[in-house]
Amino acid sequence: MAAGAAAGDRVAVAALDLPDAEVDWPDTGHTVEVHRAVLRREIVAFHVGEEPGEDADLLWFDITEADLVAQHLTDS
Repeated sequence: MAAGAAAGDRVAVAALDLPDAEVDWPDTGHTVEVHRAVLRREIVAFHVGEEPGEDADLLWFDITEADLVAQHLTDS
């Protein structure tokens, strides 16, 4: 589950296109850290849980659907 997410929260992931040198990769787990502001143009896709919970299937959204992603997250 994403850091800070509650059990009933919907999982949301922004997929970025960054150089490896700008990302801190963990020894374990799945959460990476970027220590600078991320520009919108660097986001290539969003993945959002179809329903709340960490085991939900992830829906894929292109960056051009960012407004739809925001609506999808606020409607739940």
